[in-house]
Amino acid sequence: MSKTNVKTKVQNAFDQFCEGYRTKDMKMMLDTMRSDAQYLAPEEKLATGKEDIAKIIKKYLEKYIDVNIDVHETGLASEDGHVYSLGAYRIHKADGSAIETGKTLTIWDMKDDQCLLYRNMWNGDSA
Repeated sequence: MSKTNVKTKVQNAFDQFCEGYRTKDMKMMLDTMRSDAQYLAPEEKLATGKEDIAKIIKKYLEKYIDVNIDVHETGLASEDGHVYSLGAYRIHKADGSAIETGKTLTIWDMKDDQCLLYRNMWNGDSA
């Protein structure tokens, strides 16, 4: 798979997650992940599997009501069927004013022309 195609698939997966967040569609967000995905969220225990990850996402949806999230991949490397992406995120109100900005490191599993989140960690810039 070409680097351009990989980059497009990673950004499409990020975009799907962000659209799920914006519309509060948990299934849409979880569909971007492997069943054994892991989340390393700030100030949370390690979450393994979609059920545990959904609990963390739910906390964020309750904390940040009526906001949008944008994630943009800024760096990409691949090895052994995995893609490592470094990105920046921004949680903002409908008027565009930022609530939180930060960085994210994600490992994606590239298999059968699919891009699924395998591991994800992030941290706010103010932390």
